[in-house]
Amino acid sequence: MASILLANCVTRSANWQPTLNTITSSIVLAGIGITVCLFTLEKIIGEDAFNLKKGHFKSKNKISFKESLKYITSSKVILLITSILLCYNISLNLVEGVWKKSYEVFFVSNANQIQAFISKLEFSISIASIIGTLVGVYVLQSFKWRIGALITPIIMLFTGGAFFLLIFFGDATSMLALQTSAMLVAVILGAIYNILSRALKHSVFDPNKEMVYIPLDDDLKTKGKAAAEVIGMRFGKGSGAVIQQGLFALFPTLTLLDLSPIIFIIFLGISLWWFYSIFSLSHITTKL
Repeated sequence: MASILLANCVTRSANWQPTLNTITSSIVLAGIGITVCLFTLEKIIGEDAFNLKKGHFKSKNKISFKESLKYITSSKVILLITSILLCYNISLNLVEGVWKKSYEVFFVSNANQIQAFISKLEFSISIASIIGTLVGVYVLQSFKWRIGALITPIIMLFTGGAFFLLIFFGDATSMLALQTSAMLVAVILGAIYNILSRALKHSVFDPNKEMVYIPLDDDLKTKGKAAAEVIGMRFGKGSGAVIQQGLFALFPTLTLLDLSPIIFIIFLGISLWWFYSIFSLSHITTKL
């Protein structure tokens, strides 16, 4: 729904301001609608239940950063799960950073064209997620855990690798086989990478990850899982940004596209570590 709304907000003119005004108005209206819904919900279920004063809902177990490190270092299974989460998020962040820069260059920083492109991308992610969910159920029922866990890194490695290879040839005026701009193909491949990686996360990656917690004791299922999620998700996203900022500090005159060969090598290294983590985890959790 959001992607369709964004697509309708984009104007055909080169001026970004009308589009920005429409998007801003939509956000304000959505905020007002949420506020009205919350007030209505409070009236229906009662103020006490709404404010969680009588324990109608249980809050999630929260652990500190120090406790998170303790659980990760004390259990090899939790350590490997954290490693897999880190690999996914860092890989996604590295490729996504270069890809965003590539479509900015391709669209010559035209905000309306970029917004139209992103709205189509978000719609494609939604469709791919629905299809992926149906396929994911079949994968979980028909194959061993290791095969299901390998699907995400294999697809991300091949699509991400193809994207980087085309970025390396971004200065070429045409491709002999496709008779088109290499940068255009790179932008499309980057979009495919983004669509598949995000769709696979909800349909294959997350369900396979959750299966690993089944044979663990209750403490690791709750606090150990919370530790892996906190470190793996938050530090994974932050680590990708830190890597890019570190490269900018070392090579201040270069852009992300110029740094793509180095980022590609880092991406390959993380992918190999991801494969190692999956095989190690599969070996440990023989019950899967």
